[in-house]
Amino acid sequence: MHDVPTITPEEAAEALREQREGFVLLDVREPVELTWAAVEGATCIPMQELPERLGEIWLQVQTESLGPAFEWDPEYAHFWMYIPHFIHSPFYVYAY
Repeated sequence: MHDVPTITPEEAAEALREQREGFVLLDVREPVELTWAAVEGATCIPMQELPERLGEIWLQVQTESLGPAFEWDPEYAHFWMYIPHFIHSPFYVYAY
């Protein structure tokens, strides 16, 4: 079993304030729960929709990293699943 890193609410707030590279706060609560209390700066995808919509985060990060010069087709939203080091090492380059 892999250890999942955890952070405190204070550390999450600090990362959001600093716009820390690679930090995405994912809020998986249902829409009705967001009306009670929302987290500013969080990406909101309800837990039931997560399997279908996880690629949105990949596209968001790619757009932020590479800018408006690129246009992504819908299939690219799932490209990150093919190569796991894309997620763990942004801008990773493998030299053959």
